Amino acid sequence: MQTTIDHPIEPAAAPHFKVVSVAEFCRKFRLNPKEERRLRLLFGATAREHELLRHATREPRFR
Repeated sequence: MQTTIDHPIEPAAAPHFKVVSVAEFCRKFRLNPKEERRLRLLFGATAREHELLRHATREPRFR
C-alpha cells in the first residue's frame, strides 16, 4: 500500500518576486535604448526584477 502526504505551500515559505515594467527598470538603472529593446525582446513588457538584474548589461562609465 502506498500513502502520500500532501503539504500545502505556506505563503511565507513561497518565494516572492517583484514583477516590474522593463521600461521602468531601464530608466531606474540608466540602461541605453538598445539594451532596453534587447530586454523587451527577451522578456516582454514585464518581468521579475531578479531576472532583469541577472540579464541586464551596462556599459562601463570611465572618468
